[in-house]
Amino acid sequence: MNKIMSILIILCLLIVGGIIYFLWGTNPKVERDQRYDDIPVEQFIQNNLIDDIGMIRTNFSNKDGGQLFLSESNGLWLEFLAAYGSEDEFETAYLTTEDQLQLEENIFAWRILEGERATTNALIDDLRIAETLFTCLNERIIENF
Repeated sequence: MNKIMSILIILCLLIVGGIIYFLWGTNPKVERDQRYDDIPVEQFIQNNLIDDIGMIRTNFSNKDGGQLFLSESNGLWLEFLAAYGSEDEFETAYLTTEDQLQLEENIFAWRILEGERATTNALIDDLRIAETLFTCLNERIIENF
């Protein structure tokens, strides 16, 4: 019985440690004067994947229909803008994410497919967005949230 309890305690500590590391230990500090204008991936996203309202399409085809937007994409975009973008760019991206993906329970729908927002979330995407907001507030990168 003691051996099982020891294993359970170690397992719980590892899980809690992983969560703490994920929430507070994964973002390297980036100097604010490092701009991203030279990064080809950013230019590709801006020119080809961001739609008229600021959501990031996950498909590149220009066919009618098939529009798929994921909270994962928007969360990663927010992380990028927090590290390299301006406060205005971050604010616009966050407000778009909030407007388009946030559900009544203050979680984010994991996708919008063909204009229909999912009624469920993906916890990892919610945590990514929350972590980005906390990091911005903690490092005083973004003042308004």
